[in-house]
Amino acid sequence: MMEFCFGRVSRQVQIPKNCDDLWATIVHEIPGLTSYREKLQMHYIDDEGDDICLTTDDEFVEALDCGTKTSNGFLSLKLLLNGVEPKVLAEIEESALINDDSTDEEDDKEEDGYVLPAVPPTVPRRFRAPDDNATEATPEKTIDILKVMQDAGVAAVAEINSALASATTEINNVMDQLAGANTKQKQTKAELESVIAELAEVTSKCTDSEQQVVKLTHELDVTKASLSKSTEEAKIASIRVKDLEKQAAEKVMWENKCKAAEQERDQLDKQLQDLRSALQVLTMSNKPTPVKATPVTAEIVSNEIIPPSPVIEPAPAPELPPPYEEKVVAVAPGASEKEREQLQQLLDMGFKLTVEEMNEKLAAHGGSMEYVIQSLLDY
Repeated sequence: MMEFCFGRVSRQVQIPKNCDDLWATIVHEIPGLTSYREKLQMHYIDDEGDDICLTTDDEFVEALDCGTKTSNGFLSLKLLLNGVEPKVLAEIEESALINDDSTDEEDDKEEDGYVLPAVPPTVPRRFRAPDDNATEATPEKTIDILKVMQDAGVAAVAEINSALASATTEINNVMDQLAGANTKQKQTKAELESVIAELAEVTSKCTDSEQQVVKLTHELDVTKASLSKSTEEAKIASIRVKDLEKQAAEKVMWENKCKAAEQERDQLDKQLQDLRSALQVLTMSNKPTPVKATPVTAEIVSNEIIPPSPVIEPAPAPELPPPYEEKVVAVAPGASEKEREQLQQLLDMGFKLTVEEMNEKLAAHGGSMEYVIQSLLDY
């Protein structure tokens, strides 16, 4: 023996040969499952306490063997329908339970000698009237049947009312959810429109920023080029300034040397004038004067005659150098203003040159007055 349970319905049957026979037995006992073979699942608990789903013949044999090891000593299957509404499951259970009541009633009537007439297998016997030839049912049996029908009707109405209440509650919940979803959808739509507007504004700002970046990049490149050029010019100017400072320092040095040379020349001129004046005075005071010989009376001491002292003539005065005559150089009337300034500078420094001599010196020294003055001083 084995059993299977579907909700409140429980059946004990003979062990079928395979899964197909098992399915035929289940449908015979619970006709409401006929159209749910694909959704029907058969579960059992093995000896290790695991929930096993039965699908193949080999698994069915293994399940039977496992059922003999349980406390009941036989296989007990639990039937489940997946994806079926609770209302349909209740109807299938009620139909199976009604069939159970009909079967019990038939068994009782057969024991009392009452046999129900044959009816088509598609119509339950309890809902058909007996034939005219059938023996009339006793009042007690009729009351039992009516009570069963009344109880079944009350249970069905209660279940229907419960199902309606549950369905109404679910519908209300769904409507509330739909209302909330619509409100949330409107809020989401408004937020989405706001975000789209902000995105458009940000995109516009990004476009303006990109254009500004391109413009600033171009200006930066131009500024870099100008800065590089300015840097080069600054380097050249710095070198030029250093050269000019060096030339200015050299010019100051040469001016100081020229001033010192002029002072030395003035001192030498003064010394030379003083020397000439002294020489002239000496020349005038040292003219030779004639010396008259006077006889000297000598006492004769011996026979030696002492000759008279010779007359010493004064030495001739030294020849004086020619008087210093300042050389006046006339500036050529055809000279340029620059040549006049350069020649006047040389004249102020004590160098007596003509325009031609100065130009020759400048040509020999690359047009540099400093080198011309240095050469004149070295000379």
